[in-house]
Amino acid sequence: MPEPSTAPRRELGAFTCVAIGLTTIVGSGIFALPPKLAASLGPLSFLAFLGAAVVVSLIGLMTAEAAGTTDRTGGPYQYARMAFGPAAGFGIAWIAWVNNVVSWATVSLALVKLLDVLGPGLGSGRNAQWIATAEILALGIINACGVKPGAAVSNALTIGKLVPLVLFVAIGLAAFHPASFDGATGKLAAAGAGGFAVAVYRCIFPAGGFENIGIVAGEVTDPKRMIPRAVVLAIAVSTVLYALVQLAATSSVPDLASIAPGNQPGSVALPIAGERAATRLAGAAFGTAIYTVMLVGAIVSMTGYCAGVAIVAPRALFAMAEGGFVPKAVVRTTARGTPSVAILTVTAIAVASVWLADWVTLLDASILFSLVQHLTTSMAAWRLRRTVPTAGRFVAPGGPIVPLLTIVVVVLLCVFAFQPAEAVGGDAIDPNHFLSLAAVLAAGFAISAVTRVAERVPARA
Repeated sequence: MPEPSTAPRRELGAFTCVAIGLTTIVGSGIFALPPKLAASLGPLSFLAFLGAAVVVSLIGLMTAEAAGTTDRTGGPYQYARMAFGPAAGFGIAWIAWVNNVVSWATVSLALVKLLDVLGPGLGSGRNAQWIATAEILALGIINACGVKPGAAVSNALTIGKLVPLVLFVAIGLAAFHPASFDGATGKLAAAGAGGFAVAVYRCIFPAGGFENIGIVAGEVTDPKRMIPRAVVLAIAVSTVLYALVQLAATSSVPDLASIAPGNQPGSVALPIAGERAATRLAGAAFGTAIYTVMLVGAIVSMTGYCAGVAIVAPRALFAMAEGGFVPKAVVRTTARGTPSVAILTVTAIAVASVWLADWVTLLDASILFSLVQHLTTSMAAWRLRRTVPTAGRFVAPGGPIVPLLTIVVVVLLCVFAFQPAEAVGGDAIDPNHFLSLAAVLAAGFAISAVTRVAERVPARA
């Protein structure tokens, strides 16, 4: 196993760990998803976030337990490697890494579409790619300067994105509209178990990201103690906030399901909901002000997500290079231990993705990739109880109850969500995403095989 040229410095504290979790959890999803949930489940759609909270809390407990088993960079890669061997570790790390890099590119393009709402024409034509490229390069350069500058940007953006959402909750609940709940139970019953499962499945997208905290373990002071706590706290804060946002939106805006204009980005839905609720409370001027605050909040939120991924994605690639699965040149670091080559590599791939791919939603496929990763982490944490001493580290309570429940709940969720479309009211998850998962894994192991052959056998040219 190649060694890094300089060991990473442990410069990240507890607040930064929580901020990395929150900034990669709270992205564009919570600004765009409320109308879609309201359309499928009606006014009681906030229950879908509570259902997702159950799933994510189980996964989070096992992730927190796994995080206490190692202090090395890589997160899910390290857990799976320790429990099931290097190949399993690489497979999970590769899935997570591809998911992060592609999401960084697509959210960057979505961010530009949202900027187009503020300045019409700003995100039109090639402007979208150029602005997205500038954003990715800026974050890459900041992170190449060291983990502390990147963490400082992430921390500031985390606070900047949470304030507008808390403000929206306060305004939405204050503008409670009784008519919003007319026929609520009937709408929920009509969705059935399958429709509810699809909604919960989609809620996992905005609720995911906490697993990224463990990826930076190599640069955290006392990671075996801080990271488990940060995982649990990030999940608790985000799930409560999401449920309150959905409740505030549905209770204050009766026509939430059809609120977003078809020619505008989905993320503009929550700003419009905030405008209507605020207008009902204090007039049009207040409504306009809240719309602007929420729109800027959505832009900050999406930028914050990109800043978080800019920190964790290179560290995941660095861990795979340490294991010899990708070229060992990626392991090279600066004098401060910053994985500069990994940062520049990830930044270049994200920029290329911006120019090679159109803006499409990767929501459902991204969730499947994440669930596979979470299941593997949960099983790894359970297995590591036998090989890593449990004294002094966090262990999920109840013996085998939490890991077993995690596996059962995730499998049942997928069984219901992947039913034929007619069984869930015409809104099912496409099973072809399993083919995408297989293709990504095949590509990763092919690259790994070529890397191993190339670096074991010297070139004769």
